[in-house]
Amino acid sequence: MRPRLTLTLLCLALAPALLPAAAPDWSLSLEERLVTDDNILKLSPRDLEQLEEDPAFQPDVERSDVLKLEHRVGAELRWRLKSRRGPLAKLQSWVGGKPGQGRLSLGWDGKWTSVPAVAGGANTSQRLALGWQPRPGWGAELSWRFLDNYDLRRFTDRDTGRERGASFDSDLTQLTLRARARDLGEWFRQPGLSLSAARSNEYYNAWFTEYDSEAWSLGLELTWRMPAGLSAGLGWEFSDTDNVGYPGVQPGEVNLGADSESGDATQQEDQYNLNLGWSGTLGGWKSGLDAGLVLRDRRYQSGLGELLDPFHSARHDRRWLFRLQGRLDLNRQLRLIPLLEYEHRDSEAAWSAIGAVKDFTVRRAGLGLRWSLGSD
Repeated sequence: MRPRLTLTLLCLALAPALLPAAAPDWSLSLEERLVTDDNILKLSPRDLEQLEEDPAFQPDVERSDVLKLEHRVGAELRWRLKSRRGPLAKLQSWVGGKPGQGRLSLGWDGKWTSVPAVAGGANTSQRLALGWQPRPGWGAELSWRFLDNYDLRRFTDRDTGRERGASFDSDLTQLTLRARARDLGEWFRQPGLSLSAARSNEYYNAWFTEYDSEAWSLGLELTWRMPAGLSAGLGWEFSDTDNVGYPGVQPGEVNLGADSESGDATQQEDQYNLNLGWSGTLGGWKSGLDAGLVLRDRRYQSGLGELLDPFHSARHDRRWLFRLQGRLDLNRQLRLIPLLEYEHRDSEAAWSAIGAVKDFTVRRAGLGLRWSLGSD
């Protein structure tokens, strides 16, 4: 049984037994977001030039800069834990929680993305989460996320030699534990620490099973609040990915002159996160601004060596992502969300020309309108 199905059944089976009889608090949000993407294929400058000038180089789009429309839905149920008996009450007492202070939550988030300029260009993602909060700042969450994605690039299938469009789906099961300490000073208030462990799988369509992978990851994040509505966060995550769909190659099967990435793509990655936020009022409007910087430092571990797999041997990828997102509350239910992103990747490998194929820069800008309502 696949992990996503196991977690779904577990959440559905445990929820009725754990939830108290009291009516839950609830919340619902709907959001429409329009995003411009100037390099949806994440093409290198060389390939961008080919896309514009070479009729033979035609993936599933005629141009790289497109408009995307995102439809987002979020729903959550929250129950107050008032009982003084049972395993959850004992756990709450153990971490300092009081009856009525704890919460159980069951949440679902969904996103549908469409790219009108691309035939069949659409993907979906869903996330289901079961959370327990014994006291403010403390708790645990078990979540499962499923992504039904598209990959607009076309690649040469190793088995048939034909050029085909690649697509994949992925799932991630994650357990997160959170704790919060007392204030440690004016500039270090409500310090919180979260630990996470995750298992993820990525499976391609039938023509590209050699790219299938499975991964484990561990993460750590420290957050705190400061004066004037400021907040900050530092995070680190390590992941180990096994290219399980790769059965091996024979000399001559790696074709660097075509769009082929066959080889052993086993890899390890360190991800570093820095987040800064502000919340307050601007011209009498409740507003906020969040800035994030992410560095993904990935090293491939091809077991084939430089001659058989120059594409992955000694390969080192560094991907930077800068994200700036604002929020402006028009009223209690409507929120305006502007967004800017800049993403860039540099690659090095035994094959010295890899940068001309894999390096890219992407700029995104978007604007969303969210409508929220709830019982609390």
